[in-house]
Amino acid sequence: MADRINFSKKINDSVQVGDELWYSNVIAGSLGSPLLSGTINNIGDKWVKVDNAPLTAGSGDFITNGGFDPDFDTSIITNGDFATDAVNWNDGILGNPLPTGITWNNGGIDFDLTSASWTKLNQYITSAMVSAVAGDQYLVRFDITNYSQGQLIGRLSGPSDSVLFPVDATTSSHASINGNGNYEYLVTLGDSSFGHANRFYLGLDNTSTGFVGSVDNISVQKNLATTANWDPGTNWVFNNDGTFEHTTGTAGYLDQNLTTSLIEGEIYRITFDVVGGTTGNILLANHAPGGDNVTIVIDSGNVTYTQDWVQGANNTNKIRIYQDSSGDRIIDNVSVIDPSTAQELFFMFRKPVEENISSLKGYYAESTFTNSSTSKQEIFAVGSEVTMSSK
Repeated sequence: MADRINFSKKINDSVQVGDELWYSNVIAGSLGSPLLSGTINNIGDKWVKVDNAPLTAGSGDFITNGGFDPDFDTSIITNGDFATDAVNWNDGILGNPLPTGITWNNGGIDFDLTSASWTKLNQYITSAMVSAVAGDQYLVRFDITNYSQGQLIGRLSGPSDSVLFPVDATTSSHASINGNGNYEYLVTLGDSSFGHANRFYLGLDNTSTGFVGSVDNISVQKNLATTANWDPGTNWVFNNDGTFEHTTGTAGYLDQNLTTSLIEGEIYRITFDVVGGTTGNILLANHAPGGDNVTIVIDSGNVTYTQDWVQGANNTNKIRIYQDSSGDRIIDNVSVIDPSTAQELFFMFRKPVEENISSLKGYYAESTFTNSSTSKQEIFAVGSEVTMSSK
């Protein structure tokens, strides 16, 4: 809501600049607790302006990046298209050439491995991974052509955490690397509990029966977007299609710290899309002291859901989206607004008591009159007013 509030009828003449504007939400036909909107700093016949209007209806969304739009950095892989040679690629030891059975072939890499081994197409990426930590996400892409047999595995590693794929990949377009196609994996460092010397590789793990095929267009891009706006804990997973998915087995919160805090007692509205999953309601832990949740019943599959709630004393500085241990919902396009309009609120004006005291309050008063003049002075009258307010 803007700082100017318009009314349909003329304002009472007693309302002045400096008065406080208060309002109450009308909830199920009853008035909620009064909330201070601000101090009036300008006034007209049918409008007032206040210096601090916390209402936000029509002025934007409390949520940042509610569409979970990914923002992937440039690739940290050098010479991933193998356009002219296989420079920067080796067998896993700096300074070594490609291993036997892996060769550069005019814009791609050919694998001709027909038995189990530890053979790998490897690149060290120390400068890009030196600051990598558990929880960092990367989008890994590559193409496979001319496939005829076997299966590859991959690893991306930082100084102390790494991830294998496809086994531990967060999401992927392929369950296994064993055929022609455009492969895509969103991986999160930390799924494997040890570092592997700041590198990326595709190869065999000594249990595969070999691999014959060609690999090209390798890229690894860090995801910059979601960690800045959302905290999924360990229970919500960001998908590279721009959605968040709750993982079953453990209950958890998807949180966002707000740049503008919510107000206890105010009505807010959350809207989001359910785009996948089959189990569990969505709960919102922004309702009342003690963490009581607002249950949003997911009863119609993949549709848009809207829920109003009265903000409690807890979690006024964040949004907390919750699913229990059995939930597997996939959500997108989260927004939170204050849906209140002037037509839906009850407004009140109040004179600040600090500046509008007309008489003393109490049961007993004692006064002392002092004359500091050196000349004669005379008091003509002393009076008082007493109003009985209690017995």
